[in-house]
Amino acid sequence: MKVLIIGAGPAGLSAGLALAQQGVSVEILESGATPGGMCQSIALWGQIVDLGPHRFFSKDAQVLNFWHQAAGSNKVIIKRETSILYAGKKFSYPLKARNVFLNLGSWEALRCGLSYLLQIFKSDKKNNLQEWLEKRFGRRLYKIFFEAYSEKLWGLPCSQIDIDFAKQRIRSFSLLEALKAWLINTKNHRTIVDNFLYPKYGTGQIYQTVAEEIKKLDGEINYLTPVTGLKIDDNFKITAVDTIDKSFTDFDHVISSMPLTNLVSYFPDIPAEVLNANSELKFRNTILVYFLVDQQKLFPDQWIYVQDRQFTIGRISNFANWSPEMSQDSTQTIICCELWCNSEEVSWTHPDNLIIEQTKAELQALQLIPIDLILESKVIRVPNCYPIYRCGYQTPIQTIASFLKPVSNLNVIGRYGSFKYNNQDHSILMGIKAAEKLLSNAKIDLWQINSDQDEYQEKGSWDENLN
Repeated sequence: MKVLIIGAGPAGLSAGLALAQQGVSVEILESGATPGGMCQSIALWGQIVDLGPHRFFSKDAQVLNFWHQAAGSNKVIIKRETSILYAGKKFSYPLKARNVFLNLGSWEALRCGLSYLLQIFKSDKKNNLQEWLEKRFGRRLYKIFFEAYSEKLWGLPCSQIDIDFAKQRIRSFSLLEALKAWLINTKNHRTIVDNFLYPKYGTGQIYQTVAEEIKKLDGEINYLTPVTGLKIDDNFKITAVDTIDKSFTDFDHVISSMPLTNLVSYFPDIPAEVLNANSELKFRNTILVYFLVDQQKLFPDQWIYVQDRQFTIGRISNFANWSPEMSQDSTQTIICCELWCNSEEVSWTHPDNLIIEQTKAELQALQLIPIDLILESKVIRVPNCYPIYRCGYQTPIQTIASFLKPVSNLNVIGRYGSFKYNNQDHSILMGIKAAEKLLSNAKIDLWQINSDQDEYQEKGSWDENLN
């Protein structure tokens, strides 16, 4: 068997390694210059940084085994410190009742509590993210801690964001659980994990290691090789994958983790309903703005969510608070500000210097870092980061899935490939399951991974992940 894999991110590499370990001939096409996809780490100003923050946690044995094998001894345990910045004050995230009470003050905290109690007696109808969050936290806490950040991230009102986002990333956590955690010191919910595993040299270390292992097993990885087209025979089977330089034809199966919308667009003679469905699916882009600051210990958080609506910055990461090996004993700190936009928005093509100056001005207003100590800055644009869960997005997904189902030698996986808001662990699991499907002809529905509300979530004690 020979398998052609499109994309060398977590999903594509985990599939490639699982197949290569069983003697399957593997060839990977990657549009970028390095492996890892969104989980790359890069060298910057003598230090190592990620493309935004990437915390790893899983309860799946196969995923944990994959991660530990790749990390080896080069891993650390990090005490999680994350916050929400709102109205000039930092609130612990996940929310802690005592912290919220002290920061908001007794009057506002009372109003939030009453808002939550009122919500308990309202209908359980939850058709969108706003209704989901209001039901769990009350309207006032939703407005204070969730609305502005969510709308910056997605570029949509929360009333137009599907509740699948909440189910996959927030789940059943509620104000009641936060109160119980305060009163009886319970810490049993996935989103209040206090520690997490991390590679010493950045998240990209995992995928560099996996890529090297695939090569040792005689697999091939073609970098700077973006796909430009597909050839399909009369039996609706992929016979060739075209790139800028050549056409790849010698394969039995294709595993694709490239953006689903791009993949579909390469099919010839696409029915009108599939074209319409494909046009309805959109990805959100990220602009990363890095600053080198001539100071240590700026703030203790690994990352901070900026909830205030007047700031375009959505999240700020401090890489000095991750693995010590990333900072290379530097006395300077690298922070990263994340901004989000769609491809058609003017901000996506703004000149770097304009983005840098605007971001600096916001940092100064936030009073998080001394602006006069910024030594260097850099902008990195990352397209297609987040599949936009607009209400009703499942309908076009189902149309596309039905269109692709007859393609007997194709499987789509990963955040991009399946249009799922995956964490690393979900994408790794998709890759492993895709390999299992090809190796054993098992009837595995890859579309369902990260759809079940309980199956793939980070529950239980963090120390289950250590071995």
